[in-house]
Amino acid sequence: MVEGIEPKTSELHIRRLKNILGDDWCADQLARYREFREKYSPPDLWSHRFPTTSPIVPLLFQHEYPDYRKSQTNPLGHWYGDPIHYLRQLAGSTFMFEDYWSKLPNDRAIENIRFKLSEPGQFNGFVFELLVAIGNKHQYRDYDVEPLFFDSKTEKGGPDIVLRKGAEKIAIQCKAQNPMSASSMSFDVFQYIFGYFYRLVLDSTHSYRLSINLKREFKSGDCHGLLSLLEPAVRSGLQIPEHTRSAAYNVGLSRLDVPLSGLSIRAIKEMASQDTANLFLEIGGFNPHQERANTVNRIAVCSVSARDYKSTENHIIRVVRQAAEEARGNNPLILAIHLYGSTRWEKYLSNPNNQPNLFQKLDSILQAHSRVKYVNIASNRQEYVDFPSGAKIMRTQYLEISNPYFHSASN
Repeated sequence: MVEGIEPKTSELHIRRLKNILGDDWCADQLARYREFREKYSPPDLWSHRFPTTSPIVPLLFQHEYPDYRKSQTNPLGHWYGDPIHYLRQLAGSTFMFEDYWSKLPNDRAIENIRFKLSEPGQFNGFVFELLVAIGNKHQYRDYDVEPLFFDSKTEKGGPDIVLRKGAEKIAIQCKAQNPMSASSMSFDVFQYIFGYFYRLVLDSTHSYRLSINLKREFKSGDCHGLLSLLEPAVRSGLQIPEHTRSAAYNVGLSRLDVPLSGLSIRAIKEMASQDTANLFLEIGGFNPHQERANTVNRIAVCSVSARDYKSTENHIIRVVRQAAEEARGNNPLILAIHLYGSTRWEKYLSNPNNQPNLFQKLDSILQAHSRVKYVNIASNRQEYVDFPSGAKIMRTQYLEISNPYFHSASN
């Protein structure tokens, strides 16, 4: 486990972060998002958004409109836990490095922070770099941490973070790439589709399973055709045969028989374990009458598969190779890789087929790039740890792979 962002924050940090984003931008985005939530979002999926909306907007919305806050047991999105706590961590961690970025000329750090937080394609990479910087701040306590990723003028291929102690220098290269982005559907698009579909089910009187089999890359523009097919069917209680086709996908929509007494959480988990989706699987459920605890009377199951699916280890190998080849310089190098998927490493490595495949494929890369000290692969499985004092620390599961061929070149 690696320490995440500590909650040494305040409302002042959030106000300052909003000032960087711009009051007009925040007001416009929040107004648009409020309308979006009222029309398309289930109440309990606080991170649901258009793919073109920055992930910071749902966080700001939860902060500005506390009446919308709901208890989250299994929220959809890149974050797990309390969105207000996450926003405070994000704001606090940004200003934790203010001594570094405030000294950059021409306010270019301010402009870069604004860009990274307001653009959906940049947001998650920036948050990951913050997590890595703070994690290494704790791990390498005797080193100075230089978060170069705040500087928009950092050269391509240069390190995102540098650790210094005297003449010693360690470079850190961060890669936060969606394993599915090279396949057929981005997580942002999936998140939007599932939230929309889940809302349709909540507004209907039936439970549904949506199966999507992708034949080519599914882009944001394909969402309209899919959702316009689903909406009238769900609202009318109809089904869509699995042979229904388009140029991008095959889709099937089937009603699920859920007993009046509801399904137990255990039964829903078993249903998920039997699903054959190779890209995404999400199940949303609720009990509108709350007759029995730990039961769900209505569920929405969404599973997505793709013909060109690549395994987790193939994605890791591709990203590690790319990061190692792009990195410049001769200093010892740490490669920090982020998977958007929620990977339980203990379960993954206990599979006898996974561990040898991953380590054997990495071996040739590590041998060819002997200045790589180790590879840190963080999964999107963030957990909150409570301390007796009441403070919280977010930790993220990671897999650290040391390089047996590592040797430190001269600096």
